[in-house]
Amino acid sequence: MLRPAALVFFAWGPVFATQEAADEIVARSIQAYRENQTLARNYIFEWRQTQWTRQNPPKVIFDRTWLCVPLEGSLYRVRIRENGEPLPPGRQKQEMLRLRREAKKRRRESAAELARRIEATPRQAPSQATGRKGKPCVS
Repeated sequence: MLRPAALVFFAWGPVFATQEAADEIVARSIQAYRENQTLARNYIFEWRQTQWTRQNPPKVIFDRTWLCVPLEGSLYRVRIRENGEPLPPGRQKQEMLRLRREAKKRRRESAAELARRIEATPRQAPSQATGRKGKPCVS
């Protein structure tokens, strides 16, 4: 027959083991999140912004798509579509020139300027974060 002390151990033992396991899971989750944040800065992705009217049926006011590109430590966005259509060749050329100019500017930054720009970069997904003037990503 089990004694009362043994019953307490058997009854509460899994609770303490579960708490320790939960702490380990949270610690691993935090570490994985930090690693993913670092890796995410190295990926190119599309970001789309659409605004609708409140009429019935709703109508699209505008629909814009950007290509978010990692550039010298933070994201830079290049517009690639307007209202679902690719940009005209002249506008595409302008966007590529803007990208080259910004890349050149960022390569010439001092270490302090680079640190300031990276610190000011939103850490959330672009759909949740707004940069200067309410714009997504950093441009």
